[in-house]
Amino acid sequence: MITILHGDNVEASRNELTSIITSCKEKEIRRLDGKHLDETALIQAMESNSLFSTNVVVVIENLFTPLGRKTKRIKEFTKIIDDTTQTADCICWEPKELSKEVLSCFTSKVTSKVFSIPKTIFIFLDNIKTNNAKMLLSMTDELFLVSAPELVWNMMISRVRQLIQIQSGVNPAKLQSWQVSRLTNQARSFTMDKLLKSYSKMLEMEYALKTGMSPFSMSETIKQWIIEL
Repeated sequence: MITILHGDNVEASRNELTSIITSCKEKEIRRLDGKHLDETALIQAMESNSLFSTNVVVVIENLFTPLGRKTKRIKEFTKIIDDTTQTADCICWEPKELSKEVLSCFTSKVTSKVFSIPKTIFIFLDNIKTNNAKMLLSMTDELFLVSAPELVWNMMISRVRQLIQIQSGVNPAKLQSWQVSRLTNQARSFTMDKLLKSYSKMLEMEYALKTGMSPFSMSETIKQWIIEL
């Protein structure tokens, strides 16, 4: 059996991977780092018998994403996995959604589970502006129904960092021109001083959460930050 867990909602796909591994307690789990994996190591992991005479599950993380469009390499790995599924099950975890072209390289039946970040998060992030707390607060309850507060918080921190970069005259890496343009318009709602103070407040809140000093939950922390925005 071949299972592919992929998509940009890394937290959700990680949780699913953990759940699957937990359900395989009676099987031998072999974990491989896809970034440093070669054909020999993959064949050995997939074909070698279990020392405990149990079924084998090979978990490969980040194998295909780093390969990009290197179709030849992708096909070499998918062929090995296809040819050895009778001796071991394989779970591939990827931090980004794989294209149809990559998935089609498998000749065996594949269970593909895509974990995408809900669009509502991006709408919420785009509305992070001064004097917009009322709208942001009205969006949070619906947002937390489809996204973990921890994911929302991490993306909020990332967005504020990007706005600080834009205010500093630096374009954030790996963004297309339309994304930079959108961030530039959003950044105009802030002064640099306001952005730095808001970011500093985020770090304080995160430290308090991690050390158990905060009286608030993660969702409550997000709302508190919005109120003070």
